[in-house]
Amino acid sequence: LLRGQTQGVTPANATDREVPSALVVVFDESKILAMEDSQTVKSAYRCLRAELRRESAIGVFLDTFGSTSLFLPEDAPSDRETGIGFFPPPVFEIDTFDEFKDHFLFLGRPLWKMNWQYRHDQDFTELVKFAAHKLCPANIASPKDGYVALFLCRYGLNPSGELAKRLVASHLATLVGVSVDRKQLLTKYKSEPILAEASAYLTTCGSVNLHENVLLEVRSLIGNKVLTSAKGDRGEIAAAAWFGYTLDRLRQKTTSCDKYNAERTSLSREIDVLQFIEALCSSTTIMDDTVRQLLKGWMINVTHFSRLGYSPGRDILPLAWKRRVGMYMPEGEEGVDIVIPACIDQSKEKFATVRVQVKNYKNIIGKTCMYNLFQKLEVRTCAPLSTFEEEPLSIAFLVQVGQGQMAARVGLQDLGKKTRASTPLAQQVQVACSLSDESDRDLCASLRDIAGAGVENTEFVLSSEHFNRGELVVPD
Repeated sequence: LLRGQTQGVTPANATDREVPSALVVVFDESKILAMEDSQTVKSAYRCLRAELRRESAIGVFLDTFGSTSLFLPEDAPSDRETGIGFFPPPVFEIDTFDEFKDHFLFLGRPLWKMNWQYRHDQDFTELVKFAAHKLCPANIASPKDGYVALFLCRYGLNPSGELAKRLVASHLATLVGVSVDRKQLLTKYKSEPILAEASAYLTTCGSVNLHENVLLEVRSLIGNKVLTSAKGDRGEIAAAAWFGYTLDRLRQKTTSCDKYNAERTSLSREIDVLQFIEALCSSTTIMDDTVRQLLKGWMINVTHFSRLGYSPGRDILPLAWKRRVGMYMPEGEEGVDIVIPACIDQSKEKFATVRVQVKNYKNIIGKTCMYNLFQKLEVRTCAPLSTFEEEPLSIAFLVQVGQGQMAARVGLQDLGKKTRASTPLAQQVQVACSLSDESDRDLCASLRDIAGAGVENTEFVLSSEHFNRGELVVPD
């Protein structure tokens, strides 16, 4: 087949201009090709790989239950930093979202394209329900892995051991790496809005209980160190989950679960920023009319969160809006932990940035501490970097996920005044809120467990004491 003619052109004799599109050969159930025994000099897989390379063809080897190590060259782990060979970027780093939507890719996977076009008569509602079944099948003996998948596809955490394998095999996770000793798998849920919608559908309108199924299982696996994360990430994940589940509740108010329609009343629809802030803060939090007027018309549509590998610019905001994704900042990013796009006009061309800093403190966060933390979220010093002309309005959140108390507050900070008499060049709405304000006690307790033990913030306690004695003066 490989040495035969393709579209009337013999590859071995053809010039570069005459060679047609590359031949792609797909081998399913390919585990058997890689099997070797004492009688085998070289496996069929290795023979095919050599032939594919010789004929400049592309081979794709698929198998649900095969081991990745069967297909790796000897002494060549998938870690590109070892310097052994060259490995292209993994699929989750490639912006493939609808890149080939007119051909075989749709909503991130060929699977959705096939089912939407040929099986579900282009019905998004049925497609979401199909995705929900693939993500968390209801007809399996142990549904706990599915409960974990409902959380991970929206907020992250790193599974290990056998769980990582099962999530790839049965719950739509993506395998992105293998350890040098080939004993550990690195798996990830890439940004897929349809999976976020499916997850929200199951925990809001479906048969899966958010507290008794999803969060209980996630907390258990974190306690057993089956789910892990880098230092500090757990607090960010807890804050992101608080945002996401709060938005689910707000969307549910206008969604009839009996008549769920993914196009008209979806669990991914836009939510008013004012409504969102009021849902996060306690009922006693005072919001000035000036703030309400500034936020009027601004919307957010985030449904899930994904980690960036670089410090973003403002050009990422429209892309994130279209994908409905919030962004964890890369490790070491100064001042900000999470970025969410907000939009105001119907043309979806005017964007503001919601910058979030998350703290997991055991002690009280006083007024001085709050002021200093909000200073770090200024648009000119905090990613995505902006000028006042580019971003005349920004929204800053300080979120406390630890045990320490912090008074809920919604205020306004004027930025960039030329003179005392002039109007500000830009304004920032500042929102301080903590999980202790959460009316759902079960959700509060679960998310604090996910955030983990808080850290001592004695320097900020000292600052608060100085402030209480009148030794420091900060703006209101």
